[in-house]
Amino acid sequence: MSCCAILVNFHTADLIEGAVRSLEASSRCDEIIVVDNSDSREEWDRLNSRIGGLARILSNAGNQGFAKACNLAFQSSSSDYVLLLNPDARLLGNALAVMCTVLDNDPQVAAVGPKVFWDDACLYQLPPTTFPSLTAVIAERLAGRSQRFAIERSLRFRNRAISQWTAQRPLHIDAASGGHVLLRRQALLDSGGLFDPQFFMYWEDSDLMQRVKAAGSQIMLHPLAHATHLYEHHPGKDSLIAQGWVTYAKKHFSSVFHHTLLRFISICPAAQVKTFDATLQKFTESIRLTVDPDLQEAWLLEISPNPDFYPSIGRFGSGPTVDIGAELIERFSGCDLHLRIGPAHHTRDRKQLKTYRLAA
Repeated sequence: MSCCAILVNFHTADLIEGAVRSLEASSRCDEIIVVDNSDSREEWDRLNSRIGGLARILSNAGNQGFAKACNLAFQSSSSDYVLLLNPDARLLGNALAVMCTVLDNDPQVAAVGPKVFWDDACLYQLPPTTFPSLTAVIAERLAGRSQRFAIERSLRFRNRAISQWTAQRPLHIDAASGGHVLLRRQALLDSGGLFDPQFFMYWEDSDLMQRVKAAGSQIMLHPLAHATHLYEHHPGKDSLIAQGWVTYAKKHFSSVFHHTLLRFISICPAAQVKTFDATLQKFTESIRLTVDPDLQEAWLLEISPNPDFYPSIGRFGSGPTVDIGAELIERFSGCDLHLRIGPAHHTRDRKQLKTYRLAA
């Protein structure tokens, strides 16, 4: 089965070169297509000088967004499998071959993702991709109005994340991120195509996951396929996420029933939900936290821009202290950062977790 990798560039030529080079050694990658949304001659020249001999580069008519750029590449290729990869992501080792094998062996699987690390040392794992079902949206609204519900929702996500982070065998998941996922072309065609062009950026992958599952296909993660994604978060990204959510909600939650249910929840009085134990100053240098004696044999550190740690990045470790490098802290510039240390196993006891807020 043939495989084509699709990447979208928007003034990220330096980053995207690394992503492309992480694919060139794979025997399963037959073609690499990079769509340039930059609308800049200088960026186009830089892109060609760096990856011109490795990838087919397509120029878009200005920045039309991630979804339309991916669709352009999808329509210009005919491969059996399609890999989507962000410019700041890298596939490690034989990750692509491992993921291709999943699709080779099971025609019911439409999408497969790798285990994704946040750093080059592969210490921190990115969170499971959340799927915005109606149940999930209701739970989010309720969590903002009940301290007890907020804690319960946070612990449920933590336990699910631990199960995924520690998995040794392929497992079924609710959704895979569009930043690093291998897709079966036929399953996409059977469910309406790659991305809905209504989306500019963000939530287009959630919409895709919704469609392929509705068509009867499955989504999987293979823990032996590894990738890195040097994810950054800043306040400007929040506005793009919010814009994408409006499109998603209109498409999937527009019925009278949905409106009535969500409005009923929204009129309930909001609760003052406190989810952290201490506030620390956010330094530009690395941070060292002391681990309680009863956790030093095996602990889990979580990092999130959200006070409820939904979702959160995770790192397993042991010892009396945990260090967080300055280069990781800087990836959350302009926003608060929340840290949580607890046992390296499932728990429903909030008292076992110690939380901190690093003020922006």
